[in-house]
Amino acid sequence: MSKILFKGHIVYPDHVSESPELIAVEGGTITFVGRSEEFHCSGDYTVYDFGTAYVCPGFVDLHVHGSGGADVMDGTPEALHTIAEALARGGTTSFLAATMSAPKGSIEDALNNVADATRQISGGARILGAHLEGPFLNREKRGAQKEECLRPLDTNEFEAYLNAAKGTLKMITLAPELPGAIDLIKYAKARGLVVSMGHTAASFDQVREACRAGLSHVTHMFNAMSSMHHRDPGAVGAALGLDELVVDIIPDGYHIHPEIIKIAVQAKGVDNVCAITDCIRAGCMDDGEYGLGGQRVHVRAGTACLQDGTLAGSTLSMSRAVKMLVETVGLSIGEAVKMAATNPARILGFGSKGRLRPAMDADITVVDRNFGVLMTMVGGQVVYSRGE
Repeated sequence: MSKILFKGHIVYPDHVSESPELIAVEGGTITFVGRSEEFHCSGDYTVYDFGTAYVCPGFVDLHVHGSGGADVMDGTPEALHTIAEALARGGTTSFLAATMSAPKGSIEDALNNVADATRQISGGARILGAHLEGPFLNREKRGAQKEECLRPLDTNEFEAYLNAAKGTLKMITLAPELPGAIDLIKYAKARGLVVSMGHTAASFDQVREACRAGLSHVTHMFNAMSSMHHRDPGAVGAALGLDELVVDIIPDGYHIHPEIIKIAVQAKGVDNVCAITDCIRAGCMDDGEYGLGGQRVHVRAGTACLQDGTLAGSTLSMSRAVKMLVETVGLSIGEAVKMAATNPARILGFGSKGRLRPAMDADITVVDRNFGVLMTMVGGQVVYSRGE
């Protein structure tokens, strides 16, 4: 069994250690966290001394379409392996593989592939399961989802997706104002899914009714949803005002102004905000043209858009998301890491991830003071090390 020691400034939920401390890992589990003078375990350890760098709980991304030139909808083990390796370079240790609105058979194939990969993929970020984004979305707020692939809510179709995912479907994004949404929300909630609203033109009252049925999350807050007006709160006003809802945001500098992120955190509290990337196959790649859900996406200076200028996911990494939250939005590193690791692990029910303490999974991300990733560990295995 491998035994590893990390030394660096540890990012705890409420503070960062003032001086370097230790984390001991045996196998796939953290066995010690604290000051060196308190560490008394014997045996030979491989030691990584990161000096002034930050040692963080591994980042958990709730919303990934692709990266490294591959897409979840490619439906192949090779594509998911490529995505997992690319995400690890950006500090992500685990993620949900997100689908796009597409023909029913294509979505089933992608979900089946994700289900197999949760048991087989290694050498990168770990796939925790699937996130079904579409096809039950509002055409008016479709964003980069292909219009002809959007469909009415259908419990039988959703059941087919559950079967294809073989127990690995963890999250669904839908428009709660669509006919039949309340029944489907109850159905999905009863089967253990996190039910999220997104690509929605819902009113405040429609969102509140959906929350009573089991809606608990908001997908890429502010983007592709009915905006807030002082006489009509809309989906955004509901997301900000209803305590039942946890929201996620894309902190890339394009999807949301930093001051709006700050307002969202102030309104919801840091424990109720998650950072996501919504990354597409162009992540970790050069500018150029890429495919997304049967449409062409143009990436210029790292920003991904359809031909008409509609934002189409992002090329963001989680380490860059944390950097923006700290350096531009003005959050503490502890708050930013909570949004990138602790909160998403909690809402998915993965209690052994998202924090650095004994008995937790050895999912660890180390970043330098400029938030460049130095090392990513998943389940006690080093899956990325800068310079190797």
